[in-house]
Amino acid sequence: GPTGPAGAVGAAGPAGPAGPNTVADNADLFRTTNTTVNSNNAIPFDSSNVSGNGITFNNGDSTVRLGANMKFYVRYTVISQQGTRFSVGLRLNGAPVHSSSPSTLDTSISNGAIISTGSSGGTLDLFIFSSTPPNVQIGVETSLQIIRLE
Repeated sequence: GPTGPAGAVGAAGPAGPAGPNTVADNADLFRTTNTTVNSNNAIPFDSSNVSGNGITFNNGDSTVRLGANMKFYVRYTVISQQGTRFSVGLRLNGAPVHSSSPSTLDTSISNGAIISTGSSGGTLDLFIFSSTPPNVQIGVETSLQIIRLE
């Protein structure tokens, strides 16, 4: 025979579990004063806003500690106050993150990269690879942002 009429709509089911918060771990490091940094040195940051457990940082330091087996998006901006040309980029565990470093010297550089840590976590810094002259006065516009992706 023919199909009968549709039945009444049932009650809504329970809500599912909340999805992961992909930005629970994040950091914004920045300079509030100008500072001079020599070539072959990491840039120190004197202020920060850090949330979550996957990123740790102490103001005045230049090294960020990252949790184990995590992936992060990292972005930076560095500006020379005196027009000094420099090359800057990220280092993970002391090794350059090649996709984060421009190939030419400039007075203002913004760039970023996606990085992954291993089973023991990682250390991250923003490093001046070279400059002409050999030191750069870094301005208050200098900043480093880190967002945990997974």
